[in-house]
Amino acid sequence: MPKIIINEPGKSAQPYRLKVDRAMTTIGRGSDNDIIIEAGSASTHHCFMKRALGGFTLEDLGSTNGIKTDNTLFRVIDLEDGMSVKIGDDVTLEFTLTEEEIAELGSEEFESQQQAMLPSQVPTEEEEVAEEEFIDKEEEQEEDSFATPAVAKGGMDTILFVVLAILALALGFYIRHYQDVLSAPAKEAPVAPAAPATPTE
Repeated sequence: MPKIIINEPGKSAQPYRLKVDRAMTTIGRGSDNDIIIEAGSASTHHCFMKRALGGFTLEDLGSTNGIKTDNTLFRVIDLEDGMSVKIGDDVTLEFTLTEEEIAELGSEEFESQQQAMLPSQVPTEEEEVAEEEFIDKEEEQEEDSFATPAVAKGGMDTILFVVLAILALALGFYIRHYQDVLSAPAKEAPVAPAAPATPTE
């Protein structure tokens, strides 16, 4: 099982063990990656490690700060036992294999896929700024989406308070009216005039 150790600034080293026949392992800041890194210099989907014939490769996914070894940007890096690769500006990936894995991979015919990043493929400063602004905008939208339910809840609380206040006021008027009716003196019924006496014979 190949071993990967991710080192991020201010965090303890994070080791990962992968099956030697695992086809792909994605790395980046996004929560849908197999290995999640939090460093700001890493992109949401930064790179992925792929099982190739006779070994493993690390391939860049068009990230802003790329993947480097020996201070050189690469699009694809052939991973070797004991190799250290820089992801972004401040994250290092250490790759190691056991003797058994080295023997197993050595029995396969390896073909190098390593490709250095051409100058035209290196992101310009404007592209890096644009991606940072895009990431900031996404984070702001996420914050707004989290704040919306709280605002809606506050509005519902206000409406409920107003309705209850109106009901309490109406109930108060009703009780007072009922008490006034009970406390009012009863009026005497008018006495009907006596009928005239009928003369008798």
